[in-house]
Amino acid sequence: MAANAQMSDPKADDAVVASQVRAAGSSFYWAMRLQPPNKRAGLFAVYAFCRIVDDIADGDAGVADPQRALERWVLRVEALYDGKAEDALGRALVRAVHEFKLRQSDFLSIIEGMMMDANGPVLRPDWPTLTHYCDCVASAVGRLCIRIFGDSSDHARALADHQGQALQLTNILRDIEEDAERGRIYVPQEILADVQANDMSPTALASSAVLPAIRAQIGAAALQRFEAAEAAAHACDAVAIRPAMMMMDAYRQTFDDWAAAGWHRPKSSPVIKLRRRADLMMKAAKLWLVPSQ
Repeated sequence: MAANAQMSDPKADDAVVASQVRAAGSSFYWAMRLQPPNKRAGLFAVYAFCRIVDDIADGDAGVADPQRALERWVLRVEALYDGKAEDALGRALVRAVHEFKLRQSDFLSIIEGMMMDANGPVLRPDWPTLTHYCDCVASAVGRLCIRIFGDSSDHARALADHQGQALQLTNILRDIEEDAERGRIYVPQEILADVQANDMSPTALASSAVLPAIRAQIGAAALQRFEAAEAAAHACDAVAIRPAMMMMDAYRQTFDDWAAAGWHRPKSSPVIKLRRRADLMMKAAKLWLVPSQ
């Protein structure tokens, strides 16, 4: 690693990055927090990176030119692999890249996915384009995290690939109305054609009677990915992938709620939400009781 990364105070840098993650309010903060210190620092660094580029793409970072800001991050990622960093997050990423052998292509894929959002609203992609988008914004994140968890096998990569697709498709079927408010339609054009909604505007689609049918088709694709991820998990290091499986469990519960409601928006009482949060915390605690090796 270059001198500017070695001469810094890792603990101070990690504290800065941890505060950024905590402020972001991630529901998986404690799942990351309860990992061993070196893995926790790596996960926090990856999460903070993802949050920053996502905020740039969504226009929440307050930058005048999101495209240029993301191009700047491409250069920063390339510099990481020469051991060069500008700030605490960069130095934490340099250490994570070095310790966990994180692949530059995965960081660049994440930025590519953010550029797809920043270049204008995503509208009715075809299935291959949507699959590529999901790989960039979700599977690539999983490929980074799975290495930090401790499994860099081909089976773990397959788990990350399928899980990322499943999770992002679940997000898409859940957030159709919210995405419409941003002028986005992530629903594949093939599904829209099947339900005769090809020409609907985002706002019209958000209030359309065909939404359950759309969600059912996206759900069928997500289910295939959930099942493929579970199959890949059987060949992975069971202890190392425990955090990944915890995240998949949480998303699978959301998916199952939508399916049980006939692809209409599920009703959830405060009591149910409290129970699920408690269950999530219990699963996070198990990460500490049986830590990755």
